[in-house]
Amino acid sequence: SSSCPNGTSQHHGSLSTPTMAPPPPPPQAPTAAAQAQEAESLIGPHGQDAGLGNWSSARLELRTGGRFDLELWRFYESFAHQPSDAAAIKARRAAEAEGRPVTHQIAEVRATVAGTCRVGRADALRLRGLQRQELNQAFAKDASRMVGGHPTWWSVDGQCFLYFSEEHSHWKANAVRTAGGDGVCNVGLGKKKAGRGWAHSGVAGEDPEQALRSGEGWFEVLEGDWEHAEVEVKECVDVFALEFSSKQVVFEERYKCGDESSEEKHRADEAIVFHGWRLGRAGDLRLVLPAMPEAHVDGEVEAAPSLEVVGDAPSAAGATNFLGDPDSVVLRRCARL
Repeated sequence: SSSCPNGTSQHHGSLSTPTMAPPPPPPQAPTAAAQAQEAESLIGPHGQDAGLGNWSSARLELRTGGRFDLELWRFYESFAHQPSDAAAIKARRAAEAEGRPVTHQIAEVRATVAGTCRVGRADALRLRGLQRQELNQAFAKDASRMVGGHPTWWSVDGQCFLYFSEEHSHWKANAVRTAGGDGVCNVGLGKKKAGRGWAHSGVAGEDPEQALRSGEGWFEVLEGDWEHAEVEVKECVDVFALEFSSKQVVFEERYKCGDESSEEKHRADEAIVFHGWRLGRAGDLRLVLPAMPEAHVDGEVEAAPSLEVVGDAPSAAGATNFLGDPDSVVLRRCARL
């Protein structure tokens, strides 16, 4: 905020008592709401899981006034003879020379989501002292994805997570399957990897979250044995959570098979909410993508059937990839609008 210097009040021909201007307000740090007003453009995917989600690419525009535009794109292309194989390329060229048909298929879908975005500091913790280095980082609370009746906590890159093991009454550290872990869908009570992990907290009391926030009682697997670990757990104040809300999804579909092609555009008027997390004001943004409404060939759009949450099943607000982990994409700032 700008400040004005103190001054005196004077009249021509006479001297008046100096009048002090009110002191300027103290400078304040930018609020989370103010950050939402900053315009920026982010693209992806980036990171270890790039290309493993349900969408080929994503572009997010954060606009002034707390608005956003998200464009998701999925592309599929195939040939009767795969062009990546030298023998297939030769066979395809021979077929073309002889006038024999070669089927070329293209399927392209674009989904555009627009709405409002709210930004605030996330409830996050930072772990230090574990031998497995990927666990020594910040974890943000995700109340939309539950395991053991409690929210899970996720690293900002989405590779590692903390969950409450009902069977053992403590918190376990694990990872998504692409990072060598068991996957969040497999570790809940009664699942095939229930209670598994690389490290765990002390035994929980009446408030299980207190065990997670404490450095006491931690153990870690080292060379196949559980060993005591000197862990430091501190609140992390530089992780930000973003909540996106939209009332409409627009789909554009293009399909080509040989000489036949079609293009269609659909609109689904359905409210969706999804979330993202980032470390710092300009760090990479991990966006957990929502389950999309179904767009049908006849031009009608039906809302995706609501997912009945049974046990630790994901909510309708969060889609999953083919491995059962959250369908997330890491976006990186490319330019300021």
